Amino acid sequence: MEWFEIKSPKKIPAMIASLSLDQRLRRLIYMNSVMPEFHVGDPDIYQVHLSSLRLTVLQEALDDDLKQLFLLINKAMAKGGIPRRPIIFQLLALLMTNPEATADQKNRIMAKVLELSDNDKDFFGFICCYTRSRAGCKLPTSVAKGVRKFYGAKNPEELARSIAASERICGWSHKDLIKLAHVKPNSPLMSAVFNYILTRKLDEDATEAQLEVLRIIKQAEQLRRCVDPAEAAILLKTSEFSLEHLMPSLTGSEQGTVAGLECGSAQAFHPADFGTFTQAPQAELSHARLANQLPGHPVANRSGESRKERRAPARGVQAAEAFGKGWQAGGPKAAHLLKNDQEAVGGESEKDSGDATYRLSPYLFGRYLVVIEVPPVGENRLCIGSKTVTYLEAAVAFAAVLQRVEPQVTLAVHQKADSLQLVRVKKPCPVEELLRQVAATNSAGASLPTCFTWATAHRERVDVFVNFVQKSPRRSGHSRSPALSESMLNYQTAMNLPNTKMIVFIPVESPLEGWDKTPTKVLTIMGFDHIACKVAQCFARDDFS
Repeated sequence: MEWFEIKSPKKIPAMIASLSLDQRLRRLIYMNSVMPEFHVGDPDIYQVHLSSLRLTVLQEALDDDLKQLFLLINKAMAKGGIPRRPIIFQLLALLMTNPEATADQKNRIMAKVLELSDNDKDFFGFICCYTRSRAGCKLPTSVAKGVRKFYGAKNPEELARSIAASERICGWSHKDLIKLAHVKPNSPLMSAVFNYILTRKLDEDATEAQLEVLRIIKQAEQLRRCVDPAEAAILLKTSEFSLEHLMPSLTGSEQGTVAGLECGSAQAFHPADFGTFTQAPQAELSHARLANQLPGHPVANRSGESRKERRAPARGVQAAEAFGKGWQAGGPKAAHLLKNDQEAVGGESEKDSGDATYRLSPYLFGRYLVVIEVPPVGENRLCIGSKTVTYLEAAVAFAAVLQRVEPQVTLAVHQKADSLQLVRVKKPCPVEELLRQVAATNSAGASLPTCFTWATAHRERVDVFVNFVQKSPRRSGHSRSPALSESMLNYQTAMNLPNTKMIVFIPVESPLEGWDKTPTKVLTIMGFDHIACKVAQCFARDDFS
């Protein structure tokens, strides 16, 4: 999508035109979309017109001299919890390619990129988005200056560790950037590192200090090339690297796992933010599968215990692998961890790792009504964005974890198109038990307005309605009808709750076209993964509307 295409954009929907610049920019920052819907994956895959709408809003931000955009980005970064940090750098990269951006604006954009880049992945992600958004491979002066400042802020040891951590990031290597931006070393020690990056050779007259820094890179290279599990185990023990540096064939072996755990690198199994609410549904669902495969095992029976006691690293492995790569239970990683589970729980490193992994931190302390459309037997499809999670599993896992972290959560199922059936469970309820209870019910239909009419009739005060449905409201006919808007407004008026919101999960479907008319306080999420949970969390806490 090129910038010249925004000069004759398609007609902007009235629901977008009525939003302020602040509201539009917030949607871009948190969803990478101006429409009130989030697609798991890149929204451009599903809705091409989103690109032109995005560029139109970025043009408005440029006309505002970037004041509002930078203010919102600073607030979002300070608050934390942005669903995807790469979105920020993608937006900044698109602004850099705008032909109407002045030299001063480009310099300020590059300064903002350097300010926000906490690691190499952030900066390289910006370079990747920028080069994909423009023609030609040569870096302009503004970007080249930014690259030189990026490397100028690093000391030789930091650069060596960056190279050791990853040879390529987002398709780019340090060698590529150094050559394209003509980066010059600022010290003899940095010169030795640059020379090794460009030539992969050591200087014959290298000093002891230079050899000590380059040893970090050479150890990482040796570990990456290692194919023998026994040798890899020795290298892991004698170096400061983790399982992430092993070849993929070794990370799945029991010997590699044992070596990693003995070196205290169990945390390498877990996503960095696994302790947050948004990762918890996947962890709990993974544990439910483990419980079904290993009935009676101490790990499988731990879901009902207190939070501090749930420290099984095997569950972290299950969730990280099953939801990231489609890995199934019973592999060598889980086998070793299950075999040594009693010892692992007592170990300090595994204990800390487990606490971080299963910390269910407070969410919003709001009032929730979660309504699930139960699919017919045999029609439970996989969610978009996952290789193993089915629609009903996603809905139940989300509801189960929400019940653990929120004091007021009501769970119901769509019984008919105009009625709901409450599901009464003892809290906290393990996912596997809740899944059995919900699957035993049956939905003859689903209607979003029914949630508001039911809550009004029962005088239920709800801050956030969460719906899991199989088909988009557009195909069900609700998008063109005023029933949803009217029902929501009637409920807000009757209960004096003007800030009530609704989140609609459609995990198994991504229609090519969105809703024609949607209330501002309704968010539709197509697909299901931990990013989708983050978006729902940000919407519920009023980060965007």
